[in-house]
Amino acid sequence: MQIPQKIKPIPNEILNQDYDLIILAYQVWYLTPSIPINSFLKSEEAKQLFNGKKVLTLSEAEIHGQGSEKIHTILSDYKAEIVGNITLTDKNINHVSVLTILHWMFTGKTRYLGFFQNLVPQQDDIDTSVKFGDIILPHIQKSDYQNMQEELAKAGAVNINHFLIFTDVRANKLFGLWANWIYGNPKRPFLLRLFSIYLWIGIWVLMPIAFLLYALTYPLFFLKRKKELNYYQSI
Repeated sequence: MQIPQKIKPIPNEILNQDYDLIILAYQVWYLTPSIPINSFLKSEEAKQLFNGKKVLTLSEAEIHGQGSEKIHTILSDYKAEIVGNITLTDKNINHVSVLTILHWMFTGKTRYLGFFQNLVPQQDDIDTSVKFGDIILPHIQKSDYQNMQEELAKAGAVNINHFLIFTDVRANKLFGLWANWIYGNPKRPFLLRLFSIYLWIGIWVLMPIAFLLYALTYPLFFLKRKKELNYYQSI
């Protein structure tokens, strides 16, 4: 629901600086910007920091799409100019990710069955991301960010699974219904248990059906889906 929470004050030595480029790193939780980053962005301090500034967004997300749209909406309200977009996504298929994330949450171990790595971004993503810095630096030095996103995309800065974008749009609407039902409801614990059951059914039953329908209709919407991919790889 993107309701901000109270955050610690941002030090004046950060607030009172002028920035050539702000790199905004954020996470996506349940297809929406995480509560910490959302709370920060909706603060008066963030409004002061981002007002009229050039911004490069750096996100990690298994599903990238509506989360970035919500970030861009807030930044646009501050008249910030988004000049770049880097997205590190999980290389595992969605159902493997479900298992590995739960395994990590309950055991603290970063690999499932000794093979599947579950953290996003993964270590090789971190190690190879230095190449993006090599692309960004000359643009900062020249204060010219034209074509920077095209260069980043060619270097693999935004690898997107279109089926997950397809899923993201629909799941956002459903999550919104659940959120409005649960928020402030005295039966919250019971409703959360219902939501957890719904989530498992959605992942293990409904998503495979959705993928089958997606695959069968792919040729019919090829051009539309290619256009959507280009959109999410841009700024």
